[in-house]
Amino acid sequence: MSRDRISGTFEYDGLLDVLYVRCRPELEYDQTLDIGNVLVDLNNTPAIKRIEILDASKLFGASVFELKNILKMDIDLVVSKDRIDVALKLEVLKRSRPVPMSYESYILNDYGLSENTINVSAVPASA
Repeated sequence: MSRDRISGTFEYDGLLDVLYVRCRPELEYDQTLDIGNVLVDLNNTPAIKRIEILDASKLFGASVFELKNILKMDIDLVVSKDRIDVALKLEVLKRSRPVPMSYESYILNDYGLSENTINVSAVPASA
């Protein structure tokens, strides 16, 4: 099983309640993994192009204000023979203190992806 570590940037759209994570925007799109409210766009290698987290405030139990003040974010995508697991970890600023939040989910590996672990460390996108 291989392990990939990549960097990215994130940005939260409070109007749509979507958290966007850009990993490798230069890659050509091939397919999307639909893991509930988490959409992972891949190229044909497969490498992560971008991630969209829908209904982010409900998913994390956070306010729009908190999601606009994310300090850091880590995403682990673990592909095994039978399933694909995703773990989202972020830290938001709440009452001037960093507060951790997380979400985990999985789907069956019906995509034929080979075993791999991908870690994405993301920072806020520049304004």
